[in-house]
Amino acid sequence: MADKNRQTKIVFLSDYLLPAWTKRASRKDIYLLDKKKEGVEIISQLSKIINGDGCKSHTFAPEKLLTDREEEIIKLIASGKSHKQVAEELGIVRTTVRNHLSNISEKFETRSQGESMIKAIELGFLDINFEISEEF
Repeated sequence: MADKNRQTKIVFLSDYLLPAWTKRASRKDIYLLDKKKEGVEIISQLSKIINGDGCKSHTFAPEKLLTDREEEIIKLIASGKSHKQVAEELGIVRTTVRNHLSNISEKFETRSQGESMIKAIELGFLDINFEISEEF
C-alpha cells in the first residue's frame, strides 16, 4: 500500500542546466542536478533531496555561465544602448565592452551579437517584455 503522506520528488540530472530552468525549478518542487559533478557529490545531493535537508533553491547548479559584468552588458545592449553608451554608463572603454561581448559569443558559441541576444533569451538571461503602445 502506498504511503499517502509521501511526496513525489522530481529530479533532473543534466550536464546543461539553463538559468531559465533553474528559475522555474526553484518555484516548483523540482530538483536539478549537475551530472558533471563527482558521483559521491551527486549521491550526497540526492540524499539531501530525499531527506528534505534544506535545499532551498531546489537546484544544485554548475558555476555561472556569464560573469556579473557580462550579464550587465548584455542587458544594456538588449535594451537598445550602443557600445559607446554602455561604456559611458559603466565607466569603461568601448574596447572593453566589445571584449565582454566577444567573451559572451564564445561562451554561447554564437557568431554575432544578434545570435548572442537570441541565445541570452533562450538561456534565461534576458526576459522579453513586450509593451504595446496606446497608439496601436
